Amino acid sequence: MLGRLMGTVLLIAISATCGPVHGQDASRYPLMTIERHRISVVKAIVDKWADTFAALPPSERRSAEQLGNELWLLRSDRLLAASLAATFITVAQVLAESRDEVSASGGKASAKVLGDSADDLTFTPVTPCRIVDTRLAGGALAASTTRTFFGFASSQPQSFASQGGAPSNCGLPSDVAALALNVAAVQPQAAGFITLWQGGVTRPASGSTVNYAAADFATATGTIVPVNSITSNQFNAWSPAGVDVVIDVVGYFRAPAATPLDCVYPVATGAGTIDVGRGMSVLPTACPSGYSTVAMSCSSAANLVSIVLTENSTEDGCTWVNNFNTAVAGLLFTARTTCCRSPGR
Repeated sequence: MLGRLMGTVLLIAISATCGPVHGQDASRYPLMTIERHRISVVKAIVDKWADTFAALPPSERRSAEQLGNELWLLRSDRLLAASLAATFITVAQVLAESRDEVSASGGKASAKVLGDSADDLTFTPVTPCRIVDTRLAGGALAASTTRTFFGFASSQPQSFASQGGAPSNCGLPSDVAALALNVAAVQPQAAGFITLWQGGVTRPASGSTVNYAAADFATATGTIVPVNSITSNQFNAWSPAGVDVVIDVVGYFRAPAATPLDCVYPVATGAGTIDVGRGMSVLPTACPSGYSTVAMSCSSAANLVSIVLTENSTEDGCTWVNNFNTAVAGLLFTARTTCCRSPGR
């Protein structure tokens, strides 16, 4: 709701300074619209607040030129906030936050990279697969005793059978950050709970993964458990009472990773006669879904001038102009588009 409201307000503001824009794009993609109209947005903010900033005390005072330069360097999200500000105080706060960020990064503005290794994890589901069953291997968890399990089958052949699990690796890699698990407490000796946590760290002082009563045959729940990727995805289990535990994995989380740029090169061609002083145009082939146009090249088999039009997305293409003294015929003209995507992980 807030995003649509910001987009609508932004649409009104930009329309007033830049003329009509496509309403759906502005409301759905406000940051993209800010970038497309950055010059006009900065000018509108300067026109609105320059006199106010010029009248501030010396430590906060800015000329119109200084204000414009500082606004121009803002990230898109901060420029959006400044453009929606109802008071100059909000604009000043946005500028101060940007200065603090630049100062903290040693004087260089920094952009967030793809994913945070601790927070922005990517999830990969797997077919439910058993990795632990203490009824088949190792025996029940002993009361108030920590047991360590592995979330990666490192032995050859890869198998979780030594933990009572499947005779396979369940499709799990070795470098995951967390596992998505179904955990069942089976035939407990007394009421209690099971706590699962990352291998190599101290057991949490509070919190449980699954609670059970003494009379329960089996109690199950779903959970996400951080694991130690350095030691074959280790995780620990603890219970105040003796109890068997059965664990199935249903997916895993990994840190995002850069992947090689994936590019394709669709080609469009045209042929015909070009009279003296006239031109030939070839519109490019559209990039496949998920790819973006990053470059275009034009080629022909004659001494012609090649011009790449990239200013308007509806006019992208190649135009050849006949500089000869006679008409040119029988030649093939080619527009080659470079379409790329970054698959990520």
